[in-house]
Amino acid sequence: MWCRQAPCGGGRIRPPGGGVGGGIAFASLRRAAGVPKVRVGDTETGIFTPEQMSKILEAATAEVIPFIVLGAFAGLRAAEITRIEWSAIDLERRFITIRAGQAKTASRRIVPISDNLRQWLLPHVGRGLIVPSAETYRKATNLSRR
Repeated sequence: MWCRQAPCGGGRIRPPGGGVGGGIAFASLRRAAGVPKVRVGDTETGIFTPEQMSKILEAATAEVIPFIVLGAFAGLRAAEITRIEWSAIDLERRFITIRAGQAKTASRRIVPISDNLRQWLLPHVGRGLIVPSAETYRKATNLSRR
């Protein structure tokens, strides 16, 4: 992207190959041009108490439990859970592989499986996607909003 009219003197905002330099230059350009930082509404992430999580799990059906426990006990993002398949979960070696294309950060990561998570997942192990449909996703997210 080129900024020929910018008060910073113009030039390339993002260096070839990316890197933090581009983000820093963009932030400087934004400030120099007097463009205010955009504020998004209240998007604070909440943390459920053990009592709240117990209530959610008690109300959950078998099809949504994997979604809930992967988020609660492994810290996976909802979008990551909807993209992974059961084959990414290795209960024997106790880790979950999130491929680069499935992660928000676009980099592969390995997530450990706790004893608690393993016990919750064992009765639900299947094939294919963890969240097989948009309906399953909707049911799981609605439980957390009650």
